[in-house]
Amino acid sequence: MNPARATAAKQHRAFIEKVARELATVDHRVDGSFISTPLLYPSGSGVVVRVDFSGESYFVSDMGFGYQEADMMGASLIYSRHAPLIAEDAGVGFDNHSFFVVQASKDQLAGAVVAVANCSLDAVSMAAHKLSERKVADAADRLHALLTRVFPAPSVAKNVEVKGASTTTWPVASLVRIGQAETIFEPVINHRNSVASVVTKFHDISLLEHAPGRVSVVRSKDELGTLLNVLSQAGSVITRDVSDAALRRLAKAA
Repeated sequence: MNPARATAAKQHRAFIEKVARELATVDHRVDGSFISTPLLYPSGSGVVVRVDFSGESYFVSDMGFGYQEADMMGASLIYSRHAPLIAEDAGVGFDNHSFFVVQASKDQLAGAVVAVANCSLDAVSMAAHKLSERKVADAADRLHALLTRVFPAPSVAKNVEVKGASTTTWPVASLVRIGQAETIFEPVINHRNSVASVVTKFHDISLLEHAPGRVSVVRSKDELGTLLNVLSQAGSVITRDVSDAALRRLAKAA
């Protein structure tokens, strides 16, 4: 290897080692050592694990930070229901508040830190996912109640499946049939995954030869920010407080 390439390779290795060191940092305090991992909770906060030395072994815990994250999003009960199962699968402890490993040797410490951090993240992610599912289900129920108030009940179908141009079958919250016209009404919550799911679904269905109308129903357009532009590309967007007349126009326009 020529000197220039050798120098460049050495610089790259030094840079990569620097990045690796920055992925996890540690803060030593009187009450223990706190390891900031590269893992992130759904809120964007980093997963932190505390390590205490107790004689001949180490005690590792997430200090209940995962529980606090779930509690802040209103999902503490969901978290507490799933966390024990996650802990059992990983072989770590859980005391209804914190994930922990009571006695980890020096050789086991790295694995214990990884296991506790992953458990904490998995439990919060599970709680966030279940909470999102619940919000979507609640929104779907409210939407169906609204539609059956505006349209004759037989013309409103709930939880149906529509096959898109790709032949993929998509679940649809509500489908309104007025004469020969069909219109899909889908609730969307203020979350990227919810928006992406509906946009993907609507784009595929829009490619059908006789595509039904597609309407996203949101709580507030303003709270979506730039996601509103993404959602608008796939169909009409209305708020939950839309007038009955506007709903009838949308259904007839399909």
